[in-house]
Amino acid sequence: MDADFIVIGLRRRSTVGRIILGSQAQQILMDADRSVLTVKASA
Repeated sequence: MDADFIVIGLRRRSTVGRIILGSQAQQILMDADRSVLTVKASA
């Protein structure tokens, strides 16, 4: 797909959750070849 930018939703996770599951959002932010818009999940 030739998108102009990427939109991803973020939610808060515990430190242990980040270590065990990794962070797909972080990987996208670091590796994306275009602009990334992050949106915080509602409570």
